[in-house]
Amino acid sequence: GSSSANNGFSTPSCASYSSSPDVWYKFTAPSGGIVTITLTAGSLTDSGMSLYSATNCSTPGSELYCDDDGGVGLMSE
Repeated sequence: GSSSANNGFSTPSCASYSSSPDVWYKFTAPSGGIVTITLTAGSLTDSGMSLYSATNCSTPGSELYCDDDGGVGLMSE
């Protein structure tokens, strides 16, 4: 992973982002536009998640949504 700021994307607007290593996933939203992303605890027990819109992984996009503890425990959803 790499820092959001280093990739040119804005830092997440929630979850007390500290520029620690990130994990990036990309997907194409379905035509209905509804996607649910749920993180579950494992070795990581407190997550923060930000969703960005972008045309590719190297061109910064805008943040669409940010969640800190919306899932179970301190995990994001």
